[in-house]
Amino acid sequence: MITAVIESDIVEIRELISVGVRVSVVSCEDEAEFLIKEIGAILDWWLSKKGESCHLKYVLEGRIVGVILIAGYSDLCVLFVHPSCYKQGIGRALFEAALALCRERSDVGKVTLNSSTFAAGFYEAVGFVQTGPGKDLPGGCIPYEYSL
Repeated sequence: MITAVIESDIVEIRELISVGVRVSVVSCEDEAEFLIKEIGAILDWWLSKKGESCHLKYVLEGRIVGVILIAGYSDLCVLFVHPSCYKQGIGRALFEAALALCRERSDVGKVTLNSSTFAAGFYEAVGFVQTGPGKDLPGGCIPYEYSL
């Protein structure tokens, strides 16, 4: 079931992101800690500006197994699915639900993101187009855009 994230979900979401980063994005612990800290700052931003973004969770059997955060309804900052739930359509379902909100509320007509190398295939499969070369950052940093 997809519903809006609430403040009390943040601890569970941080745990989900920590697992996702360590299992799928990077194998080096220093890089994992760096990315988890960076994503944590994004979650802190959301806590202070909840009305300025689309933040949804996917709950399965009482636990959060997926999350998406699109800041300003145009900057996809976070999309994680628990590794045990890969290839079940959770990421796509979250993305489609978030897109519906972004189409209603975005002033820019597109969603942009910087993808990890691991997730690039997913973003291309849902319709994102790469807009430039990737950067050499922990996990990768490939710019993509999706036209609303």
